[in-house]
Amino acid sequence: MASAIIAFFLFSSTFFQKTKTEVQPPAVKSASTKADIFFVTEEVDFGELKPKTTLSIKAQTGETILDILQKSTQLETKQTSFGEMVESIDGIKNGTDGKYWIYYVNNQPATVGAGDFKAEADQKILWRLEKAQ
Repeated sequence: MASAIIAFFLFSSTFFQKTKTEVQPPAVKSASTKADIFFVTEEVDFGELKPKTTLSIKAQTGETILDILQKSTQLETKQTSFGEMVESIDGIKNGTDGKYWIYYVNNQPATVGAGDFKAEADQKILWRLEKAQ
């Protein structure tokens, strides 16, 4: 009986030592965290040409208003001296009936190009085809 207890003790000691040394390395964290990902509301108002669309779009820190528009629409842009300019959204082009694509953030007209305006959580982005002023 004593030899059985000693054998059990030796076996269990060896087993637990092996178990302790088989530690997995810590998992590598991905580059983005939950704080880097957020949602914005994007509305595209085509006027009388097409029904308006409203979407909640997942964005990531560092993305611009233009990046977000590219995720949700068929987009044509043109490089200008002022930056990238939206030429067409879902087939509706600038100049249609003398109207152009203009964007607003939280109901305020944009002060920089869409390629330079960084998106933030809970923003409301409105793209509207309207006469330039």
